[in-house]
Amino acid sequence: MNMKQISTTPKMEDQELNIQLKWAYEREFGEMRKDRETDYNRTLSSILDRSKIPKSEFFLLAWMLEHFGQNNDTKQTAEEIGMSEDEVDRCLEGLVNKSLVGYDDFFQFEVIQKRIENYYLMQSQEESLKQAEEEKVEEYNVTEQDIIFDLKKMAKEYVNDHCFTFDSSRFEKFAERNPEAQFSKGYMELFSMLNRDEQKALAFLAGYMVWKGFVPFDYSDNSDEYEEFDALIQKGLALAYPQEVGKDDFRPDNRIILSHKACKALFYGHRELVKYSTLSQQTEVIKYEEVSEKELFYEPKDRNIVETLEKIGSEEKYQEVTR
Repeated sequence: MNMKQISTTPKMEDQELNIQLKWAYEREFGEMRKDRETDYNRTLSSILDRSKIPKSEFFLLAWMLEHFGQNNDTKQTAEEIGMSEDEVDRCLEGLVNKSLVGYDDFFQFEVIQKRIENYYLMQSQEESLKQAEEEKVEEYNVTEQDIIFDLKKMAKEYVNDHCFTFDSSRFEKFAERNPEAQFSKGYMELFSMLNRDEQKALAFLAGYMVWKGFVPFDYSDNSDEYEEFDALIQKGLALAYPQEVGKDDFRPDNRIILSHKACKALFYGHRELVKYSTLSQQTEVIKYEEVSEKELFYEPKDRNIVETLEKIGSEEKYQEVTR
């Protein structure tokens, strides 16, 4: 036998809607009702998922298609199918909205056969048009303020729920379509040199700043959610501030904030977010010349630590350490 001569019958869930309706009618109301195949329910479920037609509407449509041309009123149809008249009316309304059922010359409900025969093709075309329209709307309506709002929303999600989803595609599309926008320039400059986790951490800090103002975010050393903070600090995109000892025993170990470099790149055109002339004041930086000398006392067991600090403080060692 030539293998090319063998034809494979498509699965029922892959058939056109009119064939599926006739198949369902025979198994629900017709001669095959008492002899359904074992996978009937699975196949029916797949058909309903594909057609996006509720089960009750689907069976009513199957009945109407099989009795096309007959003048069955709502009461008689309800009795035959096993529905209430109100349920039949609701199903008819749904089928009319889907353009699968219309009115004849005498204002009686009847199926629209051509719509049923081409249902999946028309559904696919409608979805494609809808998707294209949504993409078009998104492309032309997204503003820089929308992007800033997205960042703020991400920061809120993490602080409130300890997780958020970072989808860089929206930012990338905005940057591509709006190359002259301040955020677009900053995004291309900063995010291109970061891996995905670092991008997520930077996006969080940016959103936190938009939400809370230019104040540090408190986090703990034993927290692994943002171990990428260290990478941002090394690249000059974030600054870390240790907590003041004794100020509050319940506060986390560290504080981190978006750096001036990152703020200027992303948000310089939005002065309502941050006053760039007063960054140091807003970040509560303690200037070294404002620190007064004070005599300190240590336990003998801490002698090695103190000696290490003394060595680091020497001119030669300090230059080596900072390098």
